[in-house]
Amino acid sequence: MAPKDDVPDDDVLQLLARHERSLQSLYEAFSRHVEGGKGFFWVLAQEEAVHARRLEGIRPRLDDAALALIAGKVDTKTVLNSIAYVEGMKGEAELGSMSMKQSLATALDLERSLVENKLFATAENDATDLRDVLHVIVRESRLHLEKVERAWLETQE
Repeated sequence: MAPKDDVPDDDVLQLLARHERSLQSLYEAFSRHVEGGKGFFWVLAQEEAVHARRLEGIRPRLDDAALALIAGKVDTKTVLNSIAYVEGMKGEAELGSMSMKQSLATALDLERSLVENKLFATAENDATDLRDVLHVIVRESRLHLEKVERAWLETQE
């Protein structure tokens, strides 16, 4: 059974990976076009790329039942809306009109949303390999949130 928006079960992990790639692309744009953002956002971009590769790499190790379980938990409409928002923000960043403070506020909202909406939440009945990958992404997303929050707070001083 396909989840909301008719994304087939076996495409849900690809959709989540696409979301991570969109964040990578946004953070790369921030690193190129935001004064003072080069090092900070480049690191975040590379970490988002690692998340995407982890999601892409787990797919071949999962059977149809495991994919159906994860697909049933993912609100694909929310993920698709987030991707569209991130792509819009990337376009804005590429115009070169965003300050470091604005870029950090955008990143803070995105990272907070990932953590609070539990996009990568796991359940006891998830396949062990999948659960392990998602736990790492959740942990690293929390670290991103803390890192971005600290940087944003520094712009408030």
